[in-house]
Amino acid sequence: MGKIKPLFFFLGSGFLLLETKSVTTFSLLFGSTWIVNAVVFSSILVIALLANRLVMARTPKDPRWFLLGLILSLIFVYFFPVSILLHLGFLPKIIIAGALISLPIFFSSFLFAIVIEDSKDVSVSLGSNLLGAVIGGFLEYSSMAWGLNALYLIAIVCYCIAAYYLLSAKHNSSQI
Repeated sequence: MGKIKPLFFFLGSGFLLLETKSVTTFSLLFGSTWIVNAVVFSSILVIALLANRLVMARTPKDPRWFLLGLILSLIFVYFFPVSILLHLGFLPKIIIAGALISLPIFFSSFLFAIVIEDSKDVSVSLGSNLLGAVIGGFLEYSSMAWGLNALYLIAIVCYCIAAYYLLSAKHNSSQI
């Protein structure tokens, strides 16, 4: 039995919070229908697939730039007033909302693809990531107390903790 890898645990928690916030934002802008959910989940899967393909083709070694991009994009979308998109037409609204929502997911997908490649025990890493996603699912209920936008703040905390474990593993030259 392996132990939990905190880096992958917190990456999983943060990612599920991003996924939930993406669905709720699109539902607020376009209505809560199965088509909206299908578009959001399909888009997330396509972004993750593209990130993995690009990492396989180019093999970036330093995840710190993607980590910085992730944190900055989360701060940006937290402060971005989504309500101003309601006054736009359908096409500009879907383009701008899609770009805003996909930006943190883009960086998160790249970050995960880079660090999973360095993992010595992939099954423990993926199991830790899945367990983190389950806990992220529990954390999404905090939106009932603090609001939906607070999910970005909780995701930032999860990713900052993941950054701590990532940078300390790199600093100590230990395997992720």
